[in-house]
Amino acid sequence: MTETSSHLPDNKVLAAFILVILLGGSNSVAIRFSNLELAPFWGAFLRFAPAAFVFWMIFLVRKMELPSLRDSSVIALNGFLSSGASFALLYWALQTVPVSLATVVISTSPLFTL
Repeated sequence: MTETSSHLPDNKVLAAFILVILLGGSNSVAIRFSNLELAPFWGAFLRFAPAAFVFWMIFLVRKMELPSLRDSSVIALNGFLSSGASFALLYWALQTVPVSLATVVISTSPLFTL
């Protein structure tokens, strides 16, 4: 006999889930609006430069150690390919691709990964 769980998710988990849906779903729309006024790579730079600054400030405040040179090169290559190149291409593509199509393609990437 199987038992079903009637456990409801925690309010924090539910709030985080809804926040991810709202921010993730509106990401392509926000990029499309920024492409109306800025060149795509400038828009990406102006989005990721403050984020990098915040992360470096957290790194310095917590007095964390830098990884070794070999690990740093792997981390930098992974970050460039997985985040940098993909968002640069997304900003570039959203000049002509409809936002609805881009959002559907992005949302199916976990299925393709699986």
